[in-house]
Amino acid sequence: MKILVILFLGLALILAFLGTITNRWYQSLSNDFHEGLWLFCQRFSSDSSSSTSTINYCRRQPFVKSQALAISGMILLFIAFVSSIVYFYQKTARLLVYFIILILVASTLLLIFSYLLYSRSPHSRQLGYSIYFMLISSILVLISTALITFLAKTVRPPPPTIRLN
Repeated sequence: MKILVILFLGLALILAFLGTITNRWYQSLSNDFHEGLWLFCQRFSSDSSSSTSTINYCRRQPFVKSQALAISGMILLFIAFVSSIVYFYQKTARLLVYFIILILVASTLLLIFSYLLYSRSPHSRQLGYSIYFMLISSILVLISTALITFLAKTVRPPPPTIRLN
């Protein structure tokens, strides 16, 4: 079960990274525009007598709150990922497991708030794959938190050894 937690956290970290850097949080049904944390891209078609040309226009998004929350959530997720690897190689680390659980809960909240506070444009009709990456990442982190909590409750520290001289 320990390896499952590490795999879930690694996959969650990759999905959160992909969800943050890609620009498909929202998109139109006709694929005329798509937007993400960093860019808003729009497609314009100009019909001329000789051929149809398409112009793509992208501008930066000023969603500083959502950007900061997503990056902070990924940093905390990375810290929890590394800490969980360290935890699984140690025999007794009760304080570390509580630290990991706290970091995972904080990371999940930051990732969830990054897309809840994201201001949508009025034309947004369809969720893009980037926001699904963030949602799946949050679900994987919650499952990992539950598994680590279960492991912390079931694993008992070894009994103290008595030395006789």
